[in-house]
Amino acid sequence: MMMEFIDVPQQFAPAFGPAVYTMLGQADGNLIDVIVRNDDTNEILGAKRFIDSGEMTVNVAVYLRRCLDPVPVEGDGFGFIVPTGRSVRASVEVGELVSESRLFTAAVENLPGNGGMDCMPRNRTLAFDEWDEIAFRVDRQARCVVQAISEAGPFEIGTFEWEGGPCVCLFRVNGWKIAEILQTSECSLESYRQLIIDLTIDGKPISFSYGLHKPVPGSFRLGWLNRYGGIDYYSFPPLNTERVAAEKQRYLGPTGYRTSGTAEERRYVLDSGYLPEAVLRALSGVVGSPRVWRIRENGPSDVDVLTESMTVRSPEMNRLVLEVRESNVVNLQTF
Repeated sequence: MMMEFIDVPQQFAPAFGPAVYTMLGQADGNLIDVIVRNDDTNEILGAKRFIDSGEMTVNVAVYLRRCLDPVPVEGDGFGFIVPTGRSVRASVEVGELVSESRLFTAAVENLPGNGGMDCMPRNRTLAFDEWDEIAFRVDRQARCVVQAISEAGPFEIGTFEWEGGPCVCLFRVNGWKIAEILQTSECSLESYRQLIIDLTIDGKPISFSYGLHKPVPGSFRLGWLNRYGGIDYYSFPPLNTERVAAEKQRYLGPTGYRTSGTAEERRYVLDSGYLPEAVLRALSGVVGSPRVWRIRENGPSDVDVLTESMTVRSPEMNRLVLEVRESNVVNLQTF
């Protein structure tokens, strides 16, 4: 049996888009099994049987998606991290013929040319009790220089280096750790207003700027999976509307209506305030994202976004009003 691959997905192809392999055989009518294998675990993800009729195609995306589970990175890490659940390496076997291993991401479209996996603008804000992440693809190596700027000038927080790949990597920006380091400098923590992050990924430079500020009590920070398979973050101003909804199980007894059980859910109305168009367009991704989390000091928790549409008018200042609810329902006393 003579077989060859005539078309395979590119490296870092999206697993939530088509991931099609095309094989060419001899059209001899033999049965052919095409096996999809997870190269990270050596597990067989799926198989498809063909009758050799010459050219055959198989879309492996449906097998790959089961391996992906993107979630925010927890802990007190600061620097480069290779997150789990954001990508999977796989290959296709046809008899003794094996394709090159490819890395597939949790994206729905191809990554941009700079390899970035976030949608928020490069000018951001960060409180000293928050974290953010800069996710990207890397083939060989990455380097990052982090500086904080005060009126007295720049203060170098650290230089970070990473080698390996190809893989999905991220640089975790940890406000707590940054505050600890800045408190060792000669200037007060409040004097530092800006954080500069200069990344070099496989020789290509990219810079980010964060406006630093003290924690805002009551702010509501969300994280959500974006279309590139990264996780974006944004902090909404303190809440001004909170709703409590209850679902009751009632029955009519000898003495009248009674409640046998109650489930309670909490809903929050978030108002971004007026923001530039670029920020609102990136923020609109939370409306359609299949995974959204509330980010708190003790870790992320799932939330359900109830708002299903938003309008962004160009080039005006816009605002987003968003209603979300906790995914977990609290069951109260049951009688």
